[in-house]
Amino acid sequence: MSHKRKNLLDELNKLAPSEAEKLINQYAKSKNKSVPKSLVITYAHDIEKHLDTVTVSCPYCQSTNIIKKGKTQHGLQRYQCKSCCKKFTKFTNTILEKSPWSWNVWTKVLYEMLHFSSVDLIMNTLINEHYVVEITRPTVLMMVQKLR
Repeated sequence: MSHKRKNLLDELNKLAPSEAEKLINQYAKSKNKSVPKSLVITYAHDIEKHLDTVTVSCPYCQSTNIIKKGKTQHGLQRYQCKSCCKKFTKFTNTILEKSPWSWNVWTKVLYEMLHFSSVDLIMNTLINEHYVVEITRPTVLMMVQKLR
């Protein structure tokens, strides 16, 4: 990794996740490109850091008798339950499990839903205020349905 790129990443890490996401999305929009998948993974990792304070239990049998079992391909901690032997992450059985959208996008959709915004209004807000590139109406509708 070049020295310039490392310095840029260090500066991005100093920003709050929402500020970094907004900056990255704004840059992507100015270049008419979508945000790279690797940045989505970074946000998932940031959320997992916040979840480190939560006691981990198996989402299948609720046992707390678990061990760390490596990392996923996206760098998230994987666990294995000693009771039922199933593997999982802290995102297993949540709306974030396989979502390409960051926590901030999901919270904005939820916020707009609670204010009775239409799907089109939510989509426009994500595009114009949060610089979410390439989000479609069916995607926003799916997100709304999952949150319900």
